[in-house]
Amino acid sequence: MYSRRDFLKGLGAVVAAYALPAFAEEPKPDVQAKPAQMSLDELTEDYIKKTFGKYETAGDILKAEELFPTNIEYVIETEGGSDFKKRLENVTGGAALLLRCDRKGKDYNEKGAAFVAKYAAAQTSIPLIVYDDKLSTSDGDFVEICKNNGGTLGVPSIFLYANFDVVKGEKKDTGKGNVRIIDILRGGPADLNAIKPWTTDVCKYWLPTNISAPNGEYAWRSQNRKTAKGEDRWIKITYAK
Repeated sequence: MYSRRDFLKGLGAVVAAYALPAFAEEPKPDVQAKPAQMSLDELTEDYIKKTFGKYETAGDILKAEELFPTNIEYVIETEGGSDFKKRLENVTGGAALLLRCDRKGKDYNEKGAAFVAKYAAAQTSIPLIVYDDKLSTSDGDFVEICKNNGGTLGVPSIFLYANFDVVKGEKKDTGKGNVRIIDILRGGPADLNAIKPWTTDVCKYWLPTNISAPNGEYAWRSQNRKTAKGEDRWIKITYAK
């Protein structure tokens, strides 16, 4: 005679025989999708306000991988100066942006210049090189640049380098190196309301007429000008085809 214990033991064996096999959960691929590039129309006042509230310093904006993904090179300190001259010599594609700023800066102009430079580099695929202002006093090569461009350079500033100058009738050369200063955009946006106009000016007028889409007639330049609030920083330079 079977006991209750034997009955339960036999029932367990039957259930085990007909149980469905266990399947391990299929591992999910480790994919982190990068956000699509944002158009100028999408740079709304609300988006800009949230962004500047989220990131405390210019350096935070630059290193944020989720904000306008782009490849950024940082000039590093070397004995007697920095390696920025070497980095410029290795530029490919004919042009580069160089941002001179205080990466610990929390003011709108510092954070704004970082925002504008990073967005422009991401939208145009022009390389972005960042030069921290702390290097400038001991950097002989950079001091020489200051002497050749008015003696003083604002902090922050965005430098446009290229190995051709459309105003001089030169054609784009996509080769490596031989880049030089074409223009300097001095300072940075004074407040939140200035972020969008600065970004628009750089991406729709400054870079296209000088680098990405020369029109054969004119180029917009700033020429390292120090301007008062509300004053137009841009000069329209005409040239012959």
